[in-house]
Amino acid sequence: MVFTYKPYVNASALEDFNEKASLSTRIRWLEKFQSMAVQGGWSDKMRIYDMKLKLPSSARDWRYNLDEEVRHSWKRFLKAFKEKYCKAKTSDSERYYSMTQKKTEAPLEFFYRLNRVADKAGINFRKSSKERERHFKVFMKKLLDSSLRSTLQGQHLHSLEDLECVLKQYEEMHQDDDYETPPPRR
Repeated sequence: MVFTYKPYVNASALEDFNEKASLSTRIRWLEKFQSMAVQGGWSDKMRIYDMKLKLPSSARDWRYNLDEEVRHSWKRFLKAFKEKYCKAKTSDSERYYSMTQKKTEAPLEFFYRLNRVADKAGINFRKSSKERERHFKVFMKKLLDSSLRSTLQGQHLHSLEDLECVLKQYEEMHQDDDYETPPPRR
């Protein structure tokens, strides 16, 4: 006889859901919850119960107003939950054109984030050279560093790899900028 050991995974290890948190934080919370449920081998009934315990009262009120077959089916409830709490209020296309680089974000990180949103918005920048050129212009326009923007505008970038390579070189050059004063001589 073969036994499968499933460790007990306690839902209290995960913080309560915060519906006021940023979209990315809410999505990450759901990913953690689902990971715990899989690791713990929770049944659908247990997932529904533990999720309910993690919700603030306003989200529990929302849940209560769902049809009974949605409330009692993990698959249906999860779909409704994602629709309500883990989906952007704006269209992917709108997000793409209104995105800006965060002050704490390196240009390469911003490039990767912009690419992901462009894919979601259905912008075919990977295969169409015309779309890629337009995508590069959107990226450059949103960059915070004007000297990098000027440098990129003067280059003939033909592929995503070309731009990625330039951005990696830029990051390597600017890592050295952390040392404003030379180390003391000994």
